[in-house]
Parts: sequence; structure tokens; C-alpha cells
Amino acid sequence: MTRKKHSRREHDGIEKMNLLWDRPGFLIRRLRQIHVAIFLNSCRGFRITPLQYSLMSILKVSKRLDQSSLAEAIGIDRINAADVMKRLQKAGLIKRESDRADQRVRLVSLTRKGTRTLKKIEPRARYAHDAILKILTSAERKLLISFLQRMIIDKNGLGRAPLKIVWQ
Repeated sequence: MTRKKHSRREHDGIEKMNLLWDRPGFLIRRLRQIHVAIFLNSCRGFRITPLQYSLMSILKVSKRLDQSSLAEAIGIDRINAADVMKRLQKAGLIKRESDRADQRVRLVSLTRKGTRTLKKIEPRARYAHDAILKILTSAERKLLISFLQRMIIDKNGLGRAPLKIVWQ
């Protein structure tokens, strides 16, 4: 077997790539890109992003939340959350209404269409989550999830919009 000789330029490229492969931030960002691609492919036809799916999943469990609490539950700032909710409301998947006790507070809940859509999309979304972990054994999957959770808990306050961690 002959080994391919690399030009100096190719060799420099490989060295730079190896440098990135030791950087957790690079790897996390790249893995997220891959997950989003798998999710969008798996859930095509629904026109739902992973972030929208997360928001709808929280609403499924919580039934009804104010916009600020919903933003905290998925770890995004209120402005981005409001934008995501506008798109979901326009699609008829959620409804937003003023709180009777405080008109400044907007309460959010799934519509019937949103509940039906979420039920249809859940197996496909689960497939996307499983697909990203497919190469790992069951024990490795649990370990990876545990490590990610520990890292998020440790550094959560550093994010622009900290995730409100609620244990179930």
C-alpha cells in the first residue's frame, strides 16, 4: 500500500484541522450543525426548527406559560423567544393571550393544531436525536448526556440567556 504524499499546503491544512479537533467549542458547534441538518431532514414537511420543537415540547408539559418563563425554559432571550412565538402563532401552532390579572403578561399555549403537529413530529425528532448518538453504545450515550448536562450546569450563568434548570 502506497501512502499518499501531501503537498506542504495540504499538510498545513491537515495540521490546522487537527488543531480544531482538540477544541471543544469547535466540536460542539459542528455537532450542533450536524444535528440541525439531521433534524430538518427528518422533520421536513413540518417546517419546524429544533428551537421551535423545544418550545412546543415545553408547552406540551407545562400547558400554559408566560413568554418570559418559556424563554428561560429553553435558554433564549425574550426577544428571540417572542420572534419564535410569532412564527409559531402565525402557523397556528400556538396561541398567545394577555393574562387577565396583568395585561402586560402574554400567556402561551399549544393550539389543537400545535398538539397534533407535535404528536406527529415527535417520532421524527426522536430519530434525529438518536441518529446523532447512533455511533455510541448505550453506556456512552448516557455518559455523553451526563457530561453535557454537567458542563451546562457549571457554565449556565455565562450565557446571554441562562437556561432555567428545572428538575422533574
